[in-house]
Amino acid sequence: MKHTVGFARALTLAATCLAVALPSSPPAAGASAEGAWSAEQEVPPLNEAHGLSRTGVFPDGTLVAAWEQDDVDGATSILRSTRPPGGDWTAPVSLPVDDLYSLDSIATRPDGSLQIAYSWQDGSIKHRVRSWEPDGSVGPVGLENQSDDYVLTGDVEGDVVAERLGSYSEAQGFTLDLRYHDGSSWRRLPKILGNPGDVFVPGPGDSVWMARYVEPRKVLEVRSWRPSRSAWQLEWSRAYPKGHSRKPPVYGLDLAVQGPGRVVLAFQERASGSSGSTMRVTSRRGSKGWTRPYVLQRLSADDRGTLLGPVVAAAQARAEVAWTSSAPRPGGTREVRIAQVTRGKPDVQRLAVVTHVPGFRGLYLDVDVRPGGDVLVTYVERRDGFGELVGWLGPHGALTATTLLRGTGAMLDDSAYLVPGLAGVFSYFRDGRLLSRVLED
Repeated sequence: MKHTVGFARALTLAATCLAVALPSSPPAAGASAEGAWSAEQEVPPLNEAHGLSRTGVFPDGTLVAAWEQDDVDGATSILRSTRPPGGDWTAPVSLPVDDLYSLDSIATRPDGSLQIAYSWQDGSIKHRVRSWEPDGSVGPVGLENQSDDYVLTGDVEGDVVAERLGSYSEAQGFTLDLRYHDGSSWRRLPKILGNPGDVFVPGPGDSVWMARYVEPRKVLEVRSWRPSRSAWQLEWSRAYPKGHSRKPPVYGLDLAVQGPGRVVLAFQERASGSSGSTMRVTSRRGSKGWTRPYVLQRLSADDRGTLLGPVVAAAQARAEVAWTSSAPRPGGTREVRIAQVTRGKPDVQRLAVVTHVPGFRGLYLDVDVRPGGDVLVTYVERRDGFGELVGWLGPHGALTATTLLRGTGAMLDDSAYLVPGLAGVFSYFRDGRLLSRVLED
């Protein structure tokens, strides 16, 4: 799943909005997964224009949706609603803060609370992070700055990393402001240089892991931090030649930490002096060290195509990497692929081939994996006046595809969840309403 610095303000749209879920196992032969979906539910029954929701899931399978909306008097409110497994969405609870500007991101905690990052206006726009409790109250302001949004990334234990862009210099790049919440308090991490596409995730033992491309030194790195250390420790690196003066050789990456000593990194490379690109993955299994960077897919300059992604998810000793490739010329195709990363060479599987059509506006991709083996891949392609939402679910090598939505301007937000009782959450807009359809275990 994506973790990047500096999300833009969520769009307020008068189009279409939904949260949907996939089953936790493939449909039986001859069965229709779409025919078993529940009827649509509003989330919650409000008529004002919504912004794109931020969605999350608690360990027991309870869903949470948080969104911003414009009130009748022109003010902005941030609301949230929850849905327990097998239940209905609750009446909305409003964030009790005045002069709001936008909702930036959320992270769930096991006790049912949220860490919420939002922006508010006090003469100028400022950015804050604080806890939003289950009873609707808020805790004291934990983080605040006047320059950029905070982006929150959490794990199932409730640890949260908050990141934002700091100062910038042409020679060094950005200085990143990073904080870590261990469930009781925020602590400042050692300052480090980085870029908006760098990735930060909580890890085991109160650790934080990062993957970054350092432009001045032409080096891709994985580093870790633990409370006992005063600096980031280098875990892995890959150097590049100096011939990429205008286009950096690494332009897309994602990172997942499976457990103590288990890390997976997927990244895109641009060949020196050409437009060819390669998707690679490397992983570490404890004391066995890092694997060589395996090639997942390579496109030459003659292919005139691009690789998009990757997205990485991991559970125990397994990880899945999902990505797409695109050949945007007339008659070209767009592909969705997934690779299972365990031991040795990754197992690559092609899930879909989509014929290119005019009016392409963007796509969204997400992946999750259960310790027991199920994999969930969700894909949305948006074009002018058309959108398609497809989900694949099942064990790697036997994924079952279901077209979940077709013919609307679909938008996806942190969609792929695999927990007991729940298999997925999607967001889309319709007539200014937030809707849901759910199929559970």
